Amino acid sequence: MPLLNGLDAGQQLKKLLPKTKLIVLTMNEDPDVASMALRHWSSGYLLKKSAGMEL
Repeated sequence: MPLLNGLDAGQQLKKLLPKTKLIVLTMNEDPDVASMALRHWSSGYLLKKSAGMEL
C-alpha cells in the first residue's frame, strides 16, 4: 500500500467503524507488532502460516 501500512490502515478503520472487529492476518512474527495491534484496535492476530483450524 503506497500511503499506509496494514497496521495504520487497521487503526484508521477502527476509528471509522468502532464496532467492527478486525483481525490481522500477516507474515510478521514480531511479538511487539502483535501486542501493539491487539492493545489498540485488533480483535485477533494470526500468522499466514497458521493452521486452517486456527483461522
